[in-house]
Amino acid sequence: MFFYGLPRLSVDLDFDILGDYNQIIKDKIITHLEPILKDFWEITDSAEKQNTLLYEMRYKNDERRLKIEISKRWASGKFEVKNFFWENISVMEKSDLFSNKLIALLYRKGITNRDIFDIWYFFNLWIHINPIIIEEFTWQSLHEYLQRVQKMIQEYDFSKVLYWLWEMLDNKQKNFAKTKMKDEILGYLSFYHL
Repeated sequence: MFFYGLPRLSVDLDFDILGDYNQIIKDKIITHLEPILKDFWEITDSAEKQNTLLYEMRYKNDERRLKIEISKRWASGKFEVKNFFWENISVMEKSDLFSNKLIALLYRKGITNRDIFDIWYFFNLWIHINPIIIEEFTWQSLHEYLQRVQKMIQEYDFSKVLYWLWEMLDNKQKNFAKTKMKDEILGYLSFYHL
C-alpha cells in the first residue's frame, strides 16, 4: 500500500529479515521493537510462530487493530531501496512481491480474499512474474502453477469474495470485486497462454 499504491486498506505490516534469522536477531528485535510499540500501542498478542514473529496491537483506547509480522524465513526476492518519509527502506521489487503473492494464494492454510484482490491488482499493473521464485517454492513451472491458479479462480465462489475484505474496500471496489474481478483475473491468466 505504501510503496506500490495498493488501493485497499491494509492493517498488516510485513517485514523480512535480510540475512539469517537466529537467536541474536530475535533478541535484538524484541529489545528494540517492543518498547517502541508499547509507546504508541497496546500489545494484545505477541508470539513466535513457526515462520514469523507476530505482534498484534491496538491503539490505546481504540478498537482498530494492527498486525506486524516479521518473517523468519529466507526472503525469496530482490529488494530495492525506496524513500519513505525521508528514511531509506529496503522494499521487495514488484515482480518478486507479485510472485510471492501468487504463491500465498494457494499455499496459505485457506483461501484469503485479500490475496485474490491483490493478485488482480498486480495483474492490472502488468507486473512481470518471476518464474524462478515460483519454481523454487512450488517445484512447478510458471505455466503449471498458473494453471492451478486459474482452476482455483474458476472454481472459487465469488459471492463470498467480500468476506474479510468488506472493510478494506470502498463501495465501488466492492461492486467490482463481486461482479467483474473474477473475469478480469481469468482474462489476465489467459494472456499467459494457459
